[in-house]
Amino acid sequence: MGTAFGTIDLLRKAVDSLAELDVRVLVAVGPQMDVAELGEVPDNVEVAAWVPQADLLPFTDLVVHHGGSGTTLGALAAGVPQLVLPQGADQFANAEAVLGIGVGDRLLGEDVNSAAIAAKAAELLADNAARDASRAVAAEVAAMPSPADVARRLPEFSR
Repeated sequence: MGTAFGTIDLLRKAVDSLAELDVRVLVAVGPQMDVAELGEVPDNVEVAAWVPQADLLPFTDLVVHHGGSGTTLGALAAGVPQLVLPQGADQFANAEAVLGIGVGDRLLGEDVNSAAIAAKAAELLADNAARDASRAVAAEVAAMPSPADVARRLPEFSR
């Protein structure tokens, strides 16, 4: 849930709600929190301080996150539907973009509670349209030139 806006309360809500589903859950608490702060977690939940998202995302069915640019763009590139729980900064705009292009949904303010997170997550896990839209965006991203290719061409655009 991010490097600046994650809270134990938000993580606890996510863990409690997602643990109700028949899924395996990996929670990355981020560098600001101690893994132990989350306390006891159900058997289907694993908690880590940090995970290499680029390596993990292609093997996930849903990303529930705060809406930071790194996670949002990473999930788009991996073709994974998203449930965004924005907390501040650009996260609200990223959540709107996710919703607007049909690759996921978002919960805001008082709607960020365990029951709503569980319901939205279950809905997105069963949503073929969100999965298909996510895969279509991932295909667009994969077709883009690499950063190295773009850098090589930059002199063509200078005066």
